[in-house]
Amino acid sequence: MLIDIPKNDYIKLLNKSIFWDMNIDTLDWKHNKQDIIERIAVYGNENDEHIMNMLYPPRIIKQCLKKSDCLNKKTINYFSFILHMKEKDFKCYSKIHVQMSF
Repeated sequence: MLIDIPKNDYIKLLNKSIFWDMNIDTLDWKHNKQDIIERIAVYGNENDEHIMNMLYPPRIIKQCLKKSDCLNKKTINYFSFILHMKEKDFKCYSKIHVQMSF
């Protein structure tokens, strides 16, 4: 049986170290979705990713990750596979390739 709890309460279940420089108690699942999704994608664990998937539908996660400019190669590779996207669809993909070519 699933318990229906407010979405902001799910944020409190996330790994606190992901938001080391933010007050997790003031994060709002709607207003801070870009920050929440980026942090979970880069620094989160399996539990954090599960919570992210409960908070946001795949299309929102895709939108946020596509426009992010702080993803690393490993994160892009993983989420391109999970979300059925091309690596070049991520905004920061070209930035990573330029850095790696030097």
